[in-house]
Amino acid sequence: MNTLLKHSTIIFFCLVGLSFTGCISDTGEEIVNLAYLQTYCADSWDLAVQDTQQEYSTEARVSDYLGELNIEFESLSISDVNPPEACLACSCLTGMVIYLTITNQEDEEILESIGFYTE
Repeated sequence: MNTLLKHSTIIFFCLVGLSFTGCISDTGEEIVNLAYLQTYCADSWDLAVQDTQQEYSTEARVSDYLGELNIEFESLSISDVNPPEACLACSCLTGMVIYLTITNQEDEEILESIGFYTE
């Protein structure tokens, strides 16, 4: 019984220690998870030609914009998280959240400058 308690304690402390380490990607790089609260029309990727906005999905527009900034990402997804704001201004929130995972720490500052935040 004493041995079981000893092993349980060791396993517990190992798990606690692992929870304090950063997330590591399959390639061994530390990953950063970011999020962005989408607006109706004030997002950086929508400030280009508005005529083409309806032709491409939001995911494609974000991906293309990040490519223009030379930002590589591991994953990009969009989720309907909150109810949309009841207003008509471009800066009003749609309720959609854009999730982005990157491995290049240097890109985090650029992404934060356009409204992304670390989760």
